[in-house]
Amino acid sequence: QTASTSFIASMLSIPMSTKPARAACLSGDIRPDCIGVYKLPIDAAESPYVETPEKLKLYAPDLQWVPPVEYPKSYADALAQLKSQR
Repeated sequence: QTASTSFIASMLSIPMSTKPARAACLSGDIRPDCIGVYKLPIDAAESPYVETPEKLKLYAPDLQWVPPVEYPKSYADALAQLKSQR
Protein backbone atom coordinates (compact mmCIF):
# COMPACT_ATOMS: atom_id res chain seq x y z
CA GLN A 1 0.00 0.00 0.00
CA THR A 2 2.82 2.44 0.83
CA ALA A 3 4.53 1.80 -2.51
CA SER A 4 1.34 2.48 -4.49
CA THR A 5 0.61 5.62 -2.45
CA SER A 6 4.10 7.01 -3.11
CA PHE A 7 3.80 6.09 -6.82
CA ILE A 8 0.53 7.98 -7.13
CA ALA A 9 1.98 10.95 -5.26
CA SER A 10 5.00 11.03 -7.57
CA MET A 11 2.78 10.86 -10.68
CA LEU A 12 0.75 13.82 -9.46
CA SER A 13 3.90 15.92 -9.11
CA ILE A 14 4.93 15.46 -12.79
CA PRO A 15 4.03 18.56 -14.79
CA MET A 16 1.72 17.80 -17.71
CA SER A 17 1.14 20.01 -20.73
CA THR A 18 -2.16 20.24 -22.56
CA LYS A 19 -0.56 21.86 -25.62
CA PRO A 20 0.31 19.58 -28.57
CA ALA A 21 3.99 19.00 -29.26
CA ARG A 22 4.82 20.13 -32.78
CA ALA A 23 8.29 18.69 -32.86
CA ALA A 24 8.72 18.24 -36.59
CA CYS A 25 9.04 20.92 -39.24
CA LEU A 26 9.55 20.78 -42.98
CA SER A 27 12.22 22.69 -44.85
CA GLY A 28 11.04 26.26 -45.42
CA ASP A 29 8.83 26.36 -42.32
CA ILE A 30 9.70 29.68 -40.67
CA ARG A 31 7.26 29.53 -37.74
CA PRO A 32 8.99 30.63 -34.53
CA ASP A 33 8.51 27.17 -32.99
CA CYS A 34 10.47 25.66 -35.91
CA ILE A 35 13.60 27.71 -35.31
CA GLY A 36 16.37 25.33 -34.34
CA VAL A 37 14.29 22.23 -35.19
CA TYR A 38 15.61 19.61 -37.62
CA LYS A 39 14.17 19.99 -41.10
CA LEU A 40 14.09 17.31 -43.78
CA PRO A 41 16.75 17.92 -46.47
CA ILE A 42 15.40 18.49 -49.97
CA ASP A 43 17.21 15.43 -51.37
CA ALA A 44 16.15 13.10 -48.52
CA ALA A 45 14.78 9.68 -49.40
CA GLU A 46 11.54 10.59 -47.58
CA SER A 47 10.91 13.62 -49.81
CA PRO A 48 8.38 11.89 -52.11
CA TYR A 49 6.14 11.35 -49.08
CA VAL A 50 5.97 15.07 -48.24
CA GLU A 51 6.13 16.81 -51.62
CA THR A 52 2.43 17.80 -51.68
CA PRO A 53 -0.05 18.73 -48.94
CA GLU A 54 -2.16 15.68 -49.84
CA LYS A 55 0.74 13.23 -49.51
CA LEU A 56 1.88 14.78 -46.25
CA LYS A 57 -1.64 14.56 -44.79
CA LEU A 58 -1.75 10.88 -45.79
CA TYR A 59 1.63 9.91 -44.29
CA ALA A 60 2.12 12.48 -41.50
CA PRO A 61 -1.14 14.29 -40.73
CA ASP A 62 0.32 16.03 -37.68
CA LEU A 63 2.86 18.02 -39.74
CA GLN A 64 2.18 21.36 -41.37
CA TRP A 65 2.96 21.38 -45.10
CA VAL A 66 5.15 24.23 -46.30
CA PRO A 67 5.83 24.84 -50.00
CA PRO A 68 9.44 24.13 -50.97
CA VAL A 69 11.84 27.05 -50.99
CA GLU A 70 12.48 28.32 -54.49
CA TYR A 71 16.19 28.68 -55.03
CA PRO A 72 17.69 31.39 -57.26
CA LYS A 73 18.29 30.24 -60.81
CA SER A 74 21.71 31.86 -61.10
CA TYR A 75 24.55 33.26 -59.02
CA ALA A 76 23.53 36.81 -59.98
CA ASP A 77 19.94 36.16 -58.81
CA ALA A 78 21.24 34.74 -55.51
CA LEU A 79 23.45 37.78 -54.94
CA ALA A 80 20.58 40.16 -55.74
CA GLN A 81 18.31 38.27 -53.33
CA LEU A 82 20.91 38.47 -50.53
CA LYS A 83 21.38 42.21 -51.10
CA SER A 84 17.63 42.84 -51.06
CA GLN A 85 17.25 40.97 -47.75
CA ARG A 86 19.81 43.07 -45.88
